Amino acid sequence: MLHFGELDHGIPLDQVQAIAAAHSNVPVHVYEGAEHGFNCDARDQYDARSAAIALGRTLEFLADHGVV
Repeated sequence: MLHFGELDHGIPLDQVQAIAAAHSNVPVHVYEGAEHGFNCDARDQYDARSAAIALGRTLEFLADHGVV
């Protein structure tokens, strides 16, 4: 599972699309309005809404795969 911020200048959307195409078996999520580091609450780029959605998706993915 991969999580990307829509506004991440280090990993632009065309690269995200290329990664998704090359790894079609991997869930890829892009968070609207989020920047790089959106999930780190110690950064100015922290986006609580996107981080919460990413956490929910990750926990659901892990539960679906018997990890948690």
